[in-house]
Amino acid sequence: NLLAPRVASFILKLLSAALLAPHAHAAAMLCTAARLLAACPRAESILHASEGSAVRAQITDPDNPATLQVTAWQLAALQRHYHPPVVELARAIATQAQLPSRFTRAAPLNVMRAFSAESGNFN
Repeated sequence: NLLAPRVASFILKLLSAALLAPHAHAAAMLCTAARLLAACPRAESILHASEGSAVRAQITDPDNPATLQVTAWQLAALQRHYHPPVVELARAIATQAQLPSRFTRAAPLNVMRAFSAESGNFN
């Protein structure tokens, strides 16, 4: 599968963006990352730290096969997020568990709306 490095690179960028995003956006990004991992099982290598794994903040070529040896360290930080659903999603992805049922079929935009703080609520 020649797309695996590109998919892994995109997932790593999503996870990095989720670290800085508002909680509703982070939840939507994690749902997207989970779907991409399910669609491209070879990209799951970023979830497993091994002796040769690298922690690289910047990968300039998304097609570089070395992307598959990078560790998704962002998931460790997202598992300590202030928002419980973000923690739940990050933990499910990191452990390769099935996503909670409320996220399984929800479109990322709907997830973002469900946890939006626009109304002043903390969903």
